[in-house]
Amino acid sequence: MHLGLFNKQKKIFLFFIFSFSFSTVLQSGELGPVLVQFNFPEDVTKAANQGDLQAFAQALEKYYKTSNDKINEKKSSDNTMDTS
Repeated sequence: MHLGLFNKQKKIFLFFIFSFSFSTVLQSGELGPVLVQFNFPEDVTKAANQGDLQAFAQALEKYYKTSNDKINEKKSSDNTMDTS
């Protein structure tokens, strides 16, 4: 077997295992307490506690969009010159 093909199959297999494990933990509601430890906002941890994949994904998307907007605002304000 070609080594490159083996590595690709290994990566696909590991991704499958990770996806299945993540899904299982999310559906069980066990992911919420872990996310609290990483200071995720309440709506993210609440959705994780409920095992609601759609609500979890929407809450994460909202969280990261807000975080990115704040970073971009800071970068923008850091790049403006004070002309006073």
